[in-house]
Amino acid sequence: MKSIKLRIIGGGVLVAIGILWILQGAGVAKGSVMTGDPTWIWVGVAFVVAGGSIMASARRKPGGD
Repeated sequence: MKSIKLRIIGGGVLVAIGILWILQGAGVAKGSVMTGDPTWIWVGVAFVVAGGSIMASARRKPGGD
């Protein structure tokens, strides 16, 4: 049960970081060297997909410690 919570939290962190990077790459979130660089949009999308996948796998395997 502990590893399920850890995967959900870790996946959520990846999703949150990915969303921030998408916003920075799109120029919406300012104040970084990443601002306005489209590369970070794609890196952010990859983080969101990876984080979502981790969270989904944790939910699919109840008791899969």
